[in-house]
Amino acid sequence: MLQSPHPDRAAPIPKITRQPIRRWEAFGGTQFQLTGSFYDAPEAENPGALTEAEMDRDPTLPDSNNIIKKAGKVVRNSMLSLQAERDFGSITVLASGQAAWRDLENPQSFAIIDLDRETAGGSVRAQYTGGSDVRPFRLAIGADLLNQRDDRQNYTNCAGLATRPPATCPGTDDRGSQTVNQEERVSGLGAYVRGEFMAMSRLTLTGAVRSDRTRFEVTDRRATDPALAEPPPRTMSAVSPMVGVNWRIGALSSAYATISTSFETPTTTELANSPTGVGGLNPDLKPQRGVSYEVGFKGAYSAITYDAAIYTIITEDELIPFQVPGAAAGRQFFRNAGQTSRHGAEVGVSGPAGPVSLGVSATWLRYVYDDFVVAGTSFNDNRVPGVAPVTVNAFASVSPTWGTAALELMHAGRVAANNANTAWADSYQILNARVAFKVPTSFSMEPVVGVENIFDKTWASNVVVNAAGGRYYEPGPGRTFFVGLRMGTK
Repeated sequence: MLQSPHPDRAAPIPKITRQPIRRWEAFGGTQFQLTGSFYDAPEAENPGALTEAEMDRDPTLPDSNNIIKKAGKVVRNSMLSLQAERDFGSITVLASGQAAWRDLENPQSFAIIDLDRETAGGSVRAQYTGGSDVRPFRLAIGADLLNQRDDRQNYTNCAGLATRPPATCPGTDDRGSQTVNQEERVSGLGAYVRGEFMAMSRLTLTGAVRSDRTRFEVTDRRATDPALAEPPPRTMSAVSPMVGVNWRIGALSSAYATISTSFETPTTTELANSPTGVGGLNPDLKPQRGVSYEVGFKGAYSAITYDAAIYTIITEDELIPFQVPGAAAGRQFFRNAGQTSRHGAEVGVSGPAGPVSLGVSATWLRYVYDDFVVAGTSFNDNRVPGVAPVTVNAFASVSPTWGTAALELMHAGRVAANNANTAWADSYQILNARVAFKVPTSFSMEPVVGVENIFDKTWASNVVVNAAGGRYYEPGPGRTFFVGLRMGTK
């Protein structure tokens, strides 16, 4: 958590501006859309995570080392994208391109991180709609291309040192000696094909396959050995198929079943954070791959909507975060678990009850290690940390002529905080309320007032998985009041 969860230590509100969305038509019917965004967070404090004893004593306490080291971040993001769409009868073509820039200065307790990121990419998709009215057929093919360049520089954090070692903190600045200076480059190419066919009046078959190839390269500017300055690139690739069937039971209800596969590479940050402390990319970290099976039912009756599903996800080489004590305490590294499994169920229902709209959704999840051994210690059959086994979200709202009033309830079961399952974050129930008022104007304007965590509960909004020193718990905000204004065109 980089922004303070405590109202008395809240960071300044980030500045966000968005260019007006512009749409126009050209070249004989091609629809264009230009969008852009700018995000500026000039200061965000990082109070750090707490131990269980600190959480019980006073959840508003910060980690004293984070205060001494002035942990926080300054970040600025910019994005520009252009999208074009054209219909050619039964074929629709959609193409888009985007570019983005990110500047990050991120003092942490273990280092000061300076990152400049540039990304550029594009995608193209063509969809054919054919068949007959009773046997429609849709086929889509597409491709995605992405390039990313990171200029990463890490420095010793010298803030708060009573004695400044000349080798690592030679001057008076908080930014000491440089420990990492490297350029990281990522290129990704993906292509896919997806088809839908109504085999019978009530039965639709779906199939898809996607191929991905991601290449990681790094140039270590600090390396004196040319062989180490340009280590061999890493390429990760996979072909991911999917099949599904949907059976329409009635006009407003259907049952479905799917079998799908997934492929996820580590991020550049996960690859760059090597426990050895040297530059380059972690050579041992592998992508995670999974297979999921799901069956479900969804539909509507009168004004009530409902859905239910059960699923199983088996993942190989899942990416698991961990920390190490010492000078790098607080820094997250990653390793692969041999195999994990998720067995879960989800239900949801919403609809009116007289003048009141009600809704509830719930998830039950058994998420465990099937095969995970670290340094001779087996964690098999333990809960995978960081995920609640039970979550419930419910709301009730009314919408009289003057606006809307709503209550929202969040519940989460207790969460394992480490692989050994010896530390847990307590379960919690949080109640929120908000009221929005309609103002009669020529455009849409709604003042909003509300309160979150009405009963001022102590709770962990996030768990730092496998944290060093038992600092697992990032406290959520206590009772918080807010005001806002929604504006737009009617």
